[in-house]
Amino acid sequence: MAIIFCEEVWNRGITGTTTVYSASELNSLLAQAEKYYVSVHTSQPAGTAPKITLKLERSNDGATWDTQTPLTMINAVDYSATTDIYAQDTGASRVGGCFCRVTITLSATSGTPSGHFRIILTGRDDV
Repeated sequence: MAIIFCEEVWNRGITGTTTVYSASELNSLLAQAEKYYVSVHTSQPAGTAPKITLKLERSNDGATWDTQTPLTMINAVDYSATTDIYAQDTGASRVGGCFCRVTITLSATSGTPSGHFRIILTGRDDV
């Protein structure tokens, strides 16, 4: 297994529950991998019981996106303190699609969730 890329896909604050996406300039690069590993460093948390969810989405046209199933990289993980979160797919990723992006969604039981997030995604081939 060889590393294809190790890329910082996000390094800034997020406020609210609207889903945000990794930069579109990375979409072609991120699609090259067959397996993914992610690390997230969180700081400056706000909101009551704030949680973060990360998913990968694939597309062939850059306009219509589908969640890469069965992979949900990070699903509603608490970040109420400065923390590091690590996840990887199970090796059952659906390979395909010209483009790939990371979706980032925050939630909280009350208040407006926010924080600063540094997300690094590593892609590997399956050989």
